[in-house]
Amino acid sequence: MKKIIFVLDFDTFKDTLFETALYAAKFDVCIWLRIKGRSGRFVFNTAYKIRKLVPQAHLILSERADIAHLCSFESVHLNAGSPPPQEIRMFFPDLTVGYSAHSKDEIRETEADYYTLSPLFYTKKNYPVAPLENTDLTGINKKIYALGGINSSNISKVKDMGFYGAAGISFVQELPRIKKFFNQP
Repeated sequence: MKKIIFVLDFDTFKDTLFETALYAAKFDVCIWLRIKGRSGRFVFNTAYKIRKLVPQAHLILSERADIAHLCSFESVHLNAGSPPPQEIRMFFPDLTVGYSAHSKDEIRETEADYYTLSPLFYTKKNYPVAPLENTDLTGINKKIYALGGINSSNISKVKDMGFYGAAGISFVQELPRIKKFFNQP
């Protein structure tokens, strides 16, 4: 998997969702389509349009493995309320499974292909957990992406902490600089 995941959050980009997907795809990053609180039909229609718009992109869909599979996405991203990754793999073995974690223990206890760990830094959203900016990933041999408040000013700290990569919503305009820190052209 690529080292950068751009979170194409529907609520954040709804008016420019498709234009933003095209922009992010230029940088050869994974694009995580995150849609919450919408009907399955809406999620399917949006995911289908995104896949047609950026056919070469590595696409990730939040929670809906069935729709990710139907729309030929490469990955599904789960959270604590989702079915367990092993169940998703049983029914959708073609999908890479990601998981949203909020602690190192949660990562140790869950068997996914990759993880996001958040929030790493303060963000505009009010999370129920404190930022994890002093996290040390020593001894955890898993693909973990830093998420939450990532930008070009703190990306070097993320890399130094042992993260495999970075994920974010707000760094869309900084993608060229963010990619450089992970030696991606």
